[in-house]
Amino acid sequence: NTSWLESGSSKKHILLFLHGYPDTPDVWSEQIRHFASQYHVICPYARGTFASEPGDDLSRFSPESLSLDLLEILNIADPKNKKSVTLIGHDLGGAIAWKLASYLGPRLSHLIIINSLSVEQMASRLISRPKQWIRSWYIFPMLVPKMSEKWVGKFSKRLLPFAYQWGGLPKEKFPKLELNSPFPVST
Repeated sequence: NTSWLESGSSKKHILLFLHGYPDTPDVWSEQIRHFASQYHVICPYARGTFASEPGDDLSRFSPESLSLDLLEILNIADPKNKKSVTLIGHDLGGAIAWKLASYLGPRLSHLIIINSLSVEQMASRLISRPKQWIRSWYIFPMLVPKMSEKWVGKFSKRLLPFAYQWGGLPKEKFPKLELNSPFPVST
């Protein structure tokens, strides 16, 4: 079961926004508001967050499986697969966007990656650049089953501000993350 925020006209070109970690689709709220009048905007929750089922099978978290989840969302939004898709991914969402782009074929209109690498690029950097292990510290605990759910559930009010502060974002620019989104949530 996957959940997503959705806004705009279902008859228009699709903008698919993929968030990073530890963000939620709410991080795209300004983009949703801005583009909803011109596009069909879809912002999925990453697997295991919000109402999206985490599951116990680790293979469901592979880039291929996550891409299949996203393809299913696109099939629900556009059953005839006629509309073109602009794919925007940030951080971990960018890594998934790279993989999903390879499955979209001619439906892919644009691929926009913000501060991210493909899985293959990341693996290469981890091997060739040991400092990348330190920069990517936050990813490794999330690979432990149930760890991300426990961390976010217990420390979410402190974890997100810490991540933004550690990343150098001034406190007044921290996104206002709310579980009650003004945008419709689909599951």
